[in-house]
Amino acid sequence: MTLAENIKMMRYSMGKTQKQVANDIGLEQGMYANWETGRKMPSAENLVKLADYFRCSIDYLLNRELEDGRKTYDDYQVKSKKSEIQSIYDELDEVKQRMAIGYVKRLRDIEFDEKQITSGSHRTKRA
Repeated sequence: MTLAENIKMMRYSMGKTQKQVANDIGLEQGMYANWETGRKMPSAENLVKLADYFRCSIDYLLNRELEDGRKTYDDYQVKSKKSEIQSIYDELDEVKQRMAIGYVKRLRDIEFDEKQITSGSHRTKRA
């Protein structure tokens, strides 16, 4: 994925608009929109702001790989997110745990493409 695709997907997953993200990091919406469409690249300073905002590394934003092909994103963050999800799940009673599993399965089956992300629409996979 490109930087544009990554920040668009992360913004969408947070339920934020371009304007909200731009305001939150102290930018104009037009500048942020240019990054999401790939028309322009953010400066190093703005890459740091984006990484801080989306709680990821700059390498992750840029989808950078090491020479041996391994991704450089931080395994700690992945483990931290899994740990947070597990902790929340463990706090739920049995009924809510079953509901959570059903919700996650439905979420997994939702297909997104670039147009749907920008329009906010989606479709569910058909078996």
